[in-house]
Amino acid sequence: MSEGPKAEATAVDAPDRSSVLGLAASEAAPAPLAQPSAPVFYEVRAADTLSRISARVYGDASAWERIYDANRDLLMAPDALSPGMSLVIP
Repeated sequence: MSEGPKAEATAVDAPDRSSVLGLAASEAAPAPLAQPSAPVFYEVRAADTLSRISARVYGDASAWERIYDANRDLLMAPDALSPGMSLVIP
């Protein structure tokens, strides 16, 4: 018995990945969920101010309100910092 001509596999013969995943060709696989990042903390040093911390962390001293807003439960006023306090940096 003689075998017929052997067919070579081509890209056309390769299965479409979307069909393997059970998706229609027009659907995309869902993106993985982003992992929440761990909060960043800053320990207040002597002579620190929110604007100095903001300049150090963000490179912009005028963004101090972001830090203040994230720590309102800890800070009664923007200048109520004490060395050793642990501030959340948003």
